[in-house]
Amino acid sequence: METYAQPSAWKPAPRKRVALVWRVLLGLALFALTLLSATLAIKAGRLWVDQVKTLKFCVARGGADERFAERLQPVLAAHTQRVRVVVTPAPDAPAAFERHECDLLAARSDAKLPASARALAILEKDIVILIAHRGKAPETGAALRNRKLILARPKAADEALLRAILAAYGLPQADRRVIVPPDGEGVEKAFRAGAANVIFAVVPQSKLLQGDLLRGVTRENNVIFADAPEAPVLVRKIRGLAEETVEKGLFSGAPLLPGADLSTLSLETRLVTRGSLRDAIAAELTRLILENKGDLALPGEFADAISPPDTDKNAPLLAHPGAAQYVDDEEKSFIDLYGDYFYLGAPVAGMVGSFMVWLFGRWTRVSSRSAGDLTQHVLEIAAQGRNAETLADLEAADASLDQILHEVLMALRNKTLSPEGLDVFRLAYEQTRDWIRARRHTLTRLAETPQEPG
Repeated sequence: METYAQPSAWKPAPRKRVALVWRVLLGLALFALTLLSATLAIKAGRLWVDQVKTLKFCVARGGADERFAERLQPVLAAHTQRVRVVVTPAPDAPAAFERHECDLLAARSDAKLPASARALAILEKDIVILIAHRGKAPETGAALRNRKLILARPKAADEALLRAILAAYGLPQADRRVIVPPDGEGVEKAFRAGAANVIFAVVPQSKLLQGDLLRGVTRENNVIFADAPEAPVLVRKIRGLAEETVEKGLFSGAPLLPGADLSTLSLETRLVTRGSLRDAIAAELTRLILENKGDLALPGEFADAISPPDTDKNAPLLAHPGAAQYVDDEEKSFIDLYGDYFYLGAPVAGMVGSFMVWLFGRWTRVSSRSAGDLTQHVLEIAAQGRNAETLADLEAADASLDQILHEVLMALRNKTLSPEGLDVFRLAYEQTRDWIRARRHTLTRLAETPQEPG
């Protein structure tokens, strides 16, 4: 009779444990590495935030804005490492700004700017001046019909403003007479050519305070500064204009200019940038301009009275958020100041930490067998049970099957056995149990059948 060796009972593989001291040291090392990685990420973020920002300043070649930009360069170099300005002459500075060819622009309030433009500071106030012969000052807009309006400077922006004012008065195109002399001498000659002629000038307040507006014209006794007719109407109709009152004698005391309080119009020349400029850079730039306005002014010409931008939400041109924060002296919390660093460092620390946890688990993980690996043991017991010739052999196979089931359940409870392949193990176990039961029934029936004599 063929006999089958009883399969050895399965025993769980011994766990490979890492010594406690090494686990602690490894955990501390990985924690330190995670902390170092987060610190380096925050440092890199801070370097990115504090990196030098170079801004292109679009200017008109030879203009006052170019000289202002040239004065701004050494001021920034002396007081900050974060901002630098490059002077960029352009034939049409507002158009260059709109095409994103530059980052800064000294723009008058009637200039067409993109929706993203934001104010950093007010550099100058421009006053609209009407000079007329005594007794010939226009009192209404209609009074300017067919009168020669002489432009004091051959500047395209001033001419466009004058034509917009005449259109706002409702004067027919044929009745608008605008003369643009090439120089100051031509202005004087055209003005004296007719008693009804009027000089239209848009002059920086810095220059007006010097008194001599148009050489000797304004010092003659037969000329006056005239009020701007219907100023409130023009303010409503034309973008960038504001009502302005010039006090008596502000421009000159001898002769007295103006001879009485003057009701006229004004515009602002603002330093503008885009809203995309970082708040910290905008605040730094605004702070340095306002704190060093004495060094930036061009006396008697431009930027003699630099002032903060209008931070009201209904302002014609919104202030840059960074400039508004500085002007309004808004206190920042710790999170406001360093939120960018945390924002940059947290994801990096999270990724590094997750990697370290995975690495720690890999290094300290206990190697264990899976339930699927034990299926072969069950199949060996199944072969023994199906071919058993005696009930004793069958009981031995049944005992081995019970033992392996008990040890598997204990290993699963102690988490020393992976549940992977558990379904296959269960199927093999149930099938083996059925085969043993069927073989026991067969052997029992054979044992009860009497043997016939040969």
